[in-house]
Amino acid sequence: MKYMVKIVIMTCLLSLNFAQEKGNGFGFTFNGGSSIMNLMMMGEGTITPTVYYIYNLSNASIEPSLGYYSISNDGESSSITTVGVGYLKNRTESDSFGTYWGGRFSMSMISDADDTAISISPVCGAEYSFSNNFSVGGETRFNYGMSGDTNIMNISTHLFFRFYK
Repeated sequence: MKYMVKIVIMTCLLSLNFAQEKGNGFGFTFNGGSSIMNLMMMGEGTITPTVYYIYNLSNASIEPSLGYYSISNDGESSSITTVGVGYLKNRTESDSFGTYWGGRFSMSMISDADDTAISISPVCGAEYSFSNNFSVGGETRFNYGMSGDTNIMNISTHLFFRFYK
C-alpha cells in the first residue's frame, strides 16, 4: 500500500512539471475493474495506477496510456504491462463541468507467458474541474477483451485524476 501511495504522489508531482501547455497534462486511474485483469488474472495482485498523457485537440483529446500490474499465485509472480490509446470527444462543457464519449484500445502482455490480450472499449464520462490545473472525473466503459480463444465483455467504472498546466 505504501508503494501505491508513493506512485500516486510522484505521478501528481511529475504531471504538473511535464505538462506542455494549458489543456495538456497527465492523469491516472486505478484499473481494478479492468476487463484485461479479469481475462488474465491468476491470483492476488497489486494494482498500480494506469498513467495517461492528455493531448487536447480543439474539441477532443487523445490519451495514450501505460499500466503495470503485479500478480502472485502460489508463490510464483508475474506482471502484466498494458499500453493503450483513447480518443475522447467533448459532448457538453461549462466553466467547471464537462461530459465526453469516445473509445479506448489497449494491448496487454503478460511477463511469463506468450499471451497478449486486446481490449476495445466504448466509453462515456464526466469531469469536474476544481481549477485550471486539476480535475476529477468518472468514466464508464463497455469492455470487450480478447485473448486467444477467450473473449470477455463487461462494464467497468474508473475514477480519474487529471492534472493540467
